[in-house]
Amino acid sequence: MPLAIRTSIVLMCCSLVLSLTSCTANPGFRGEWVDLLSTDLLPKWHAAVGYEERRAWTMAEGEYYGYGSIVCYQEPYTDFELQAEFLFDGRGEGGIQIRGNQTAIRSWELGYELDIDVVGDDSGRGHIHFPVNPKPYGGDAQFVLGRWQQIHVEATGPRVTVRLHGTEVLTFEDGGFLTGQICLQGEKDGVRYRNLRVKRL
Repeated sequence: MPLAIRTSIVLMCCSLVLSLTSCTANPGFRGEWVDLLSTDLLPKWHAAVGYEERRAWTMAEGEYYGYGSIVCYQEPYTDFELQAEFLFDGRGEGGIQIRGNQTAIRSWELGYELDIDVVGDDSGRGHIHFPVNPKPYGGDAQFVLGRWQQIHVEATGPRVTVRLHGTEVLTFEDGGFLTGQICLQGEKDGVRYRNLRVKRL
């Protein structure tokens, strides 16, 4: 076999090996769903600035939760889809922050925090909304307390869309934060999260 052909074959094999190694070491390529609460990836969640000394978050029976703190996943995301379930019984509050910043002193002011708390009336219901960013305030979507809620977030460029149980409930366009980290908030008795997956677009 001519030397040029042998060299070409060797280079192709090396390229394939490097590609496979990269896929294994760096999960989450475009179009691939990644479980951010898997055993392998759970260590990539770290407390946001100001919460380092708080009680560590707990993973039990597939549910992830904390008390009085915010944790952020280490890798940044730009355009992506996020799916998760959360359980909130009306005590404390919580939230899912997209395009956030773990090093910010007031992390909820950077990025978009999808807050999970109680509606401010006697309805006995919870709601999700973006209380800080973007501006102006874009309303909320209510849900029944004490039941697992399925949420889907799609962020593409400046457009962010939120679906609750498959129904579009919140959407906005804002170019203030186009990339950043995914963070979870748990205040007081907090919110429980499970089946948190993300896919790069």
